[in-house]
Amino acid sequence: NSAAEWQVVVTHFPPSFAQDVWAALSRKYGIDLIIVGHAHFQSVTYDPHGPFGLTGVIISGGGGGITSEAPPATDGNDD
Repeated sequence: NSAAEWQVVVTHFPPSFAQDVWAALSRKYGIDLIIVGHAHFQSVTYDPHGPFGLTGVIISGGGGGITSEAPPATDGNDD
């Protein structure tokens, strides 16, 4: 255990790539926030009833190249 006020993890792959592992780590160590890249979309998630419980997840998005992993929208609102 740490005396730090916040437990923050910064890594490359989103926790959904190993959801069971990250969910267990979040519970065991009280991770407050996971900040990741890899995916080409931006996302901020906090769902106390979701798989990561009280751990928030930020995906920074758009690391270069493509800017969306979804198909283009006909109205131009792609992200």
